[in-house]
Amino acid sequence: AFAATQKSANPVVNLARNRVVNISIIYTLSKECKKILKEYKIDYTTEPFKSNLEIFLGTLYSLRFYLDQTRNEAEPAKVDQVINATKHFIL
Repeated sequence: AFAATQKSANPVVNLARNRVVNISIIYTLSKECKKILKEYKIDYTTEPFKSNLEIFLGTLYSLRFYLDQTRNEAEPAKVDQVINATKHFIL
C-alpha cells in the first residue's frame, strides 16, 4: 500500500486517494470529444472541471438530461460519447 503522501504511477490510484485530480494532465480527450465540449462551451481545462472529475461528469449528466427533454436524439448521443470516454478512463 501507499503512504498518504506518496504518488502512484497509476493515475486511477491517485484519483481514488484524492478524489480531486487535474484531468487536463491525466486525461486526454479525443478530438471529437473536445469538439463536442467546445460546442456546448464546456472548457474542461479550467476550474471547476480541470481539478474535479465529479463536477465534470455531473455537468455532462445535467446537460444530457436537458437535451433529453428537447427530444432530439442526436444531441444526447454526442454528450454520451464524452460521458462514456470519461467513464472508460475512470474504470
